[in-house]
Amino acid sequence: MAIGESRGYHKLFTSFAQKRRSRPMPSPKLTFEDLEFYVDIWVGSLSVYSAAVHGPVVRSRVFNPPAGICESMQTHLQSQAYKMTVPVSSRFEVCFSEDIRVSLLVRRRDQERVACIIDKSGFDYVDGPGYRAHAYDYLQISPLYPFVSEIRAWVALLLVDGQSGQMEVFGIELDFTDAANNDNEVLCLLEILDWK
Repeated sequence: MAIGESRGYHKLFTSFAQKRRSRPMPSPKLTFEDLEFYVDIWVGSLSVYSAAVHGPVVRSRVFNPPAGICESMQTHLQSQAYKMTVPVSSRFEVCFSEDIRVSLLVRRRDQERVACIIDKSGFDYVDGPGYRAHAYDYLQISPLYPFVSEIRAWVALLLVDGQSGQMEVFGIELDFTDAANNDNEVLCLLEILDWK
């Protein structure tokens, strides 16, 4: 009788195989200084917001939110959860009975290449009590990583009641909570995008 048959094959394997140790995340080759983000938002076919934002600005949170934000938004902004935020200096109104879409591109300044993070996705989920609207898209990963798929990028509009009765956007949040929850993880994830 073979040894595996007498002891069980899995037990035999575990007797000589070492436990897999968790390996630290490799240091990213990118830095936020290398990056520039391009955000476009449309209501129907009308462009209501377009901005180019340098990478280090996207890393920071909304430190000076406008007066009048709701308590749940205050709690969200003060939480320790990892956030990447694009500040909106000139607030704009949105009405969620209309078709609102967002595009998010990122440029590598060190190589002059561009990748798409969000490709005109709609804000299909509106969290009324939380004063946030969410859109997502699946990342376009480089063909060099064929076994990596279905990682979502999320964009959220941060909202406050406007004077005209409509919601106003005062900030835009980006996260990759399926896969990345700190600066190094985000940079490593961005490295494997399908850069053009």
